[in-house]
Amino acid sequence: MFTTFINQLGPWVSIITGVISLFTFMYVTVGGIIFKKKVVLHSLGPEQVTFRIQLRNYNVQQITNVVSARFFDGGTVPPHVRQEIIGITAPTAMKEFRKNKAKSQPSIFVNLSNHPAEKWSDNQIFEAKKYGPIIDIAFPSIDSLCSEYQIEKLADEYEKNILQKTAKRTPVVHIMGEMNFTYALVKRLRRRGIVCVASTTERLVEEHDGQKTATFKFVKFRRYE
Repeated sequence: MFTTFINQLGPWVSIITGVISLFTFMYVTVGGIIFKKKVVLHSLGPEQVTFRIQLRNYNVQQITNVVSARFFDGGTVPPHVRQEIIGITAPTAMKEFRKNKAKSQPSIFVNLSNHPAEKWSDNQIFEAKKYGPIIDIAFPSIDSLCSEYQIEKLADEYEKNILQKTAKRTPVVHIMGEMNFTYALVKRLRRRGIVCVASTTERLVEEHDGQKTATFKFVKFRRYE
């Protein structure tokens, strides 16, 4: 009789097993999307790093633990990486922190270009000094044969140099020069919340005795956004 009963349940067992398998599949695949949140970090290297974490663990400490385990062998996460983690998990708190930091630290204007500030027009110097005292850092001479890797390494060096020269201050960095290097460095500095600007100019052309002479008049500083 028991055997007969089991045989009668056979189709139902298959159905129940199928339903359980379906729910398991949905939980692992769909649930992995619904109940997990994507973490995107740019401060771990030249390329962004993406991974997913349980929604309930989407906080500073848990993400820091994951980053420490995956990328630093369980060691200390660097301050700039932790700062980005705080920024994505608690943007309001990070905004308030940066506001208070800006109030407590004097600004300084870093001119990273091929044109020293002493050769600027009075108007450009006046506008730059609105951000703070000006310091010059010479733009690097970049060989046209430089590889992308060399550009990235050079950008790392200049990032460190700027941070060292502007310690205990809030820098605003004016960057004008070779485009690949400019892009690489601006990207790094903006990750740290550092404002980067370019100078805009108006081209003025005068003609004398059939010859045209072009001069450039400074207009304003414009942010890289």
